[in-house]
Amino acid sequence: MESAEPQLVAHFKTWLRKHRGASDPTIKLYARDAVLIMTALGPDPTGWRPVDVRSYVMDRARTCGNGSDGKNSMPWRRSFRRTCGEARSSRPTS
Repeated sequence: MESAEPQLVAHFKTWLRKHRGASDPTIKLYARDAVLIMTALGPDPTGWRPVDVRSYVMDRARTCGNGSDGKNSMPWRRSFRRTCGEARSSRPTS
């Protein structure tokens, strides 16, 4: 059984399509990577430390070889970081 997609990833996919004109295959790859990093670092990006994100990305690049995963790590990370920032700034303050 497949688990539900995190809301932040759904927002990220919409942002990629609307603001970057990304194709469906690109969106699928980037969303997969976003789910993986959320699984590794936790569901709330506001708790992620830069050193942990860097370590995660570097570990992924090392294990991916020269395929599309390694090539895509930097663009998706920048885009996902922007989406995380937008989600954080749109949260109501208490």
